[in-house]
Amino acid sequence: MKNLTMTEAQEIFRTHGLPWEHLQLSAVGFRNQVWMGETAVLKVYGDDNLAGGKLETWFYKIAQPAYAPKLLAAGQDGDWILLERIYGTGLFRLWRDYSEEQRENAVRKIAEIALSVSQIPWAEATQWIPVPADISAADFGAEFLCEVERLYCALSAQHAIKPELGARAMAYVQENIGVFDDRSLFLVYNDLHFDNLLVTEDGRMVLLDFEMLAIAPKDLVLDVWQRMLIHPFTYANEEDHEHTHPCDYVHLLTWMKRYAPSLFSHPAVRKRVNLYGIRYEFDILQEYPMAEWPMERLEVYLREDLW
Repeated sequence: MKNLTMTEAQEIFRTHGLPWEHLQLSAVGFRNQVWMGETAVLKVYGDDNLAGGKLETWFYKIAQPAYAPKLLAAGQDGDWILLERIYGTGLFRLWRDYSEEQRENAVRKIAEIALSVSQIPWAEATQWIPVPADISAADFGAEFLCEVERLYCALSAQHAIKPELGARAMAYVQENIGVFDDRSLFLVYNDLHFDNLLVTEDGRMVLLDFEMLAIAPKDLVLDVWQRMLIHPFTYANEEDHEHTHPCDYVHLLTWMKRYAPSLFSHPAVRKRVNLYGIRYEFDILQEYPMAEWPMERLEVYLREDLW
C-alpha cells in the first residue's frame, strides 16, 4: 500500500468513529507509516511489508494480549491497522533512573510477556512466516546452518568482516549446530528490547510491534538481551546513548532466568544464544561492512564468558 495522505488517514479515523482533528504523522516508523491520533494509532504497511501487516493483524486477533494495545480495526489486505493509543514512557528512558528493585520487577513483567507469546499456537502464522508448519527444531538447525553459511560467503566476498574473525565464527557455528536437537518450536517475539516497551503511569508494561514474530526455539528471545548486555545503547534512541551504560544491564539474564526458567532449560542454551547472535551480526555486517560494534560482539560470543 502506498503511504496515505492526511485526508486518507483522517477518513479511516472518521469511518471508525475516532477523533481525527489533531492527527499527526509520526517520525517513529521505519518500515511503516504511523499516524498518531488522540485515542488511536494508524499503522500503514508498505507493499514490501504486507505479510508483516497480516501477521500482526492475526496476532492481535488470536492473542488479544493484555500486554499490548487493543486492535480497533484492520484493513482487509493487511495494509493497515488501527490500534488503541497507549500513553507511556519508553523503558530505556526509565531504566537509567530505576532502582535495582524496579529493574527486577520490570524484567519479571517482560518474562511474563515472553512466556505468554510462546504459548500461542503458531500453525496459522506460517502463512506469513516462511516456515513449514511441520518443521522441528532439528530442521530449524539445518536451515539455520544454510543461512549462516550463505551470509558468511557473502561477507567474505565483500570483505565485510575481518577474515580471521569470520572464519572463527563460522567454525563455531559448524561445530555447535547440533545444539538444535530438540523438537519444540514456538512463536517468539525476537526483538524484545526496551525501545519496544512502554510503561504507563500506573505501571503497566506494554509491548509494541508484532510484525516480526518468528517461529523458532523459545530461547531465541534471549538473543537481543545478550546484545543489550554488551551494547545496550544499540537499542536506545540517539539522545539516550550517553545515559545508557552496560553496568546498568548486568543482571538482565539473571533476572530473566529467575522469572522465565523454561527459556534456559536447554543444557546448551548459552551456545544456542551465541549462534543466534552470530547469525544476527553476520546479517548486520551485510548492511554495514566492517562495522566495529558487530565485530566486537562476535568476539564476546566466541569467548563464551559473558554470562
